[in-house]
Formats: sequence, structure tokens, C-alpha cells
Amino acid sequence: MTDPSKPRFVFVAPWGVTPGAGVNGVMLGMHAAMEKSYTPEFLVTGWLRPPEGQHWLPLPDVGFCLTNAIAFFVKWPWLLWRLRVLLKDAIVVNPHFAGLECLLLAILRRLGLIRKLVFSVHGSDVETALRSHPFQRRLYVFMYSSADAVTACSQALAQRLRSILPPSVPVAGIFNGADRPPLHRGERPIAAPYLLCVASYVKIKGQSTLIDAFPEVLRSHPSLRLVFIGGESTPSASERHAILSRATELGISDRVDCHVNVAHELVWGWMEHSECLILPSRREAFGIVLVEAAQVRTPVVATRVGGIPEFLDHGVHGLLCEPDDPAALAAAILETLGDRQAAQKRVEAFHQRAQDLTWDAHFEKFRRFTQL
Repeated sequence: MTDPSKPRFVFVAPWGVTPGAGVNGVMLGMHAAMEKSYTPEFLVTGWLRPPEGQHWLPLPDVGFCLTNAIAFFVKWPWLLWRLRVLLKDAIVVNPHFAGLECLLLAILRRLGLIRKLVFSVHGSDVETALRSHPFQRRLYVFMYSSADAVTACSQALAQRLRSILPPSVPVAGIFNGADRPPLHRGERPIAAPYLLCVASYVKIKGQSTLIDAFPEVLRSHPSLRLVFIGGESTPSASERHAILSRATELGISDRVDCHVNVAHELVWGWMEHSECLILPSRREAFGIVLVEAAQVRTPVVATRVGGIPEFLDHGVHGLLCEPDDPAALAAAILETLGDRQAAQKRVEAFHQRAQDLTWDAHFEKFRRFTQL
């Protein structure tokens, strides 16, 4: 229930916000960090009905298809009015993972009908803008340029977005926080020792590099298993099938497990008991799972991409290697498994580093940058 004594802060998302990792985890983390000072609410612009208590106004993405573009131009006066009613007393409107459906928010801000508009970008949304048709890219530039500020989860991602925006648009890289692990994380999920990769089953996460590196690791550690945990929204197009097929080709299918859509509270137990958490991404805006692994004192190996090297120093907090290099990835894993004393030293250093990466710290930096 809205508390009239605290100003409204409205998150805007293209889907219903539910507990979990990724963008949902970011919004819920910010939500928890600001509750003492603000009344945070959610406005969902996608076409699927959100959970109870979240505002819902489906908006057509003008860049998605001709039908959506026609719907946008036919309905925009009514949609603009509805948005104005929903947002009229909000101190901040904060879209996350925005597509061109948020053009209407940009128009409202240009008209002075929103008090403050702050976009938060997460990675794939920026890549979509950068790779879009020139006309669509101009619409993205208009949309982001209409905001009071834009926040990204790393300096690397902020720089990617700055490459298409006028210098006058305030863009800042602000590290994500991470949830604290539950006190009771459950029993060891499997008896055998295992390596763990937690990432959505999509090409940019680089699971194919890890599956190609695993045979080399098995030569020295034949009892190991390799466990993948990831979200899978479109099974027919999933990388999971490619991973399992490649494991069969390599003759290691009996050592590889792929789990789908594991509840976030259960992932903590998998992380805590793994020999090493590996994030072999080809592109990664931040990499919250690495911070979560640090909190439960699990060694990490990751690729030197995006925002990862901004908070994880090679040889200090974990080991980094270049993407798409199975040999280098195998070497980093073997080094972690082979020198437990050095790995434990890195684990403790990263655990200390992770104490600074909280949602309270994230929101305080957000608040300062956006001048709330």
C-alpha cells in the first residue's frame, strides 16, 4: 500500500517483476534498499499480466514490427494520457531494460509531465540499440537523450552507450549490488566434486567454451562433474541442446549436467559446495553471480570482458582469461584446483571485496548521481 508520507519511485519494466537473478534481481535489490525513504512501485509495459500489486499498461514497441508501429501512432495520445495519470506524482520514473516502447516516457519528460526520468541499462538492451537500423537508432538516441540521467552497471557498458549519445547526456557506471546469501543454504546437492557455471543458456554466456575446456580438466581430475544452471525461456533456441550435443561428441556426456530454471534460493547451495564457479562469457555487463560466489567463499574463474575486470582483479580475487579460448580457460581452472592455498587467498580477498558491493551502496551512488 502506498505511503503518502514518502515520495513515489516507479520502476518501469517490460515484464512482471518476480524474485530471481538478472534484471529482476537488480530492481528488487534497489526496491529493498530504498524502502525507508521512498515508496517503490512497478509499472509493467509488456503484454503478459504482471503479479498482483504491479501497475500494468502494455505499450507497443515502435521498432519491433510494422503492426506495433501502427498501434503506437494510433494509440499514442491515449497511452500518453494513461502514463501521465499513473506517473503524475512520482518523484522518479526509472525504466530498466527499456525498448522503444519507452519513447512515450521520453515525450512526457520533454513536455515536463514527468519530474525525473532515469534509464538503467543492463547490457543486451544497449547492444540492441547499437545494432539497430539507423532510423531506430535515432529513436533510441532521442529516448535516452530525453532522460535526466542514464545509469549502467559498469564503466564498460556506460562507454558503449556513450558512443551513440551526445556528450550532454549524463551517463554513469554504477556497480550492481548482490543479495546476501541465506543463512541455511541446504545440503550438498550431489556427492561428487563439481565445477559450476550459472548463466542463462544463450550464446553470449560462452558455455560452449567451457564444455570444450572440460576434457582437459578431466585428465587431471577424473572424478569431477561439470554442472550448468541457467534460465531457458525459449527451449527450441537454447544453447543447452548444443552443450549436451557437444558433450556427447567429446565423450563426456556422463560427466555433464544441465539444470533449467533452478530457484534462486537453491542456487546458493550449488555455489557454496562447488570446487570453482566459472563464468566464461563472451560479453558481460557486470556478472552478479561472481559476487554471489565470493559471498559464499567459492573460487572463481571468469573471462576478461565487459565490467568483470572492473571489480575482479586477476590473481587477487580470482583468475581471468580471454573469451573463446578453451585452453586458457582449462589452464585457469586447473591452476585453481591445483593450488588450493593460493585459491583460498584469492577467495578471502574477493569475499572482502564483495562486502562493498551491496544494494545499499548501489542505491546511494544512484541517488547521488541522479540528485534525488
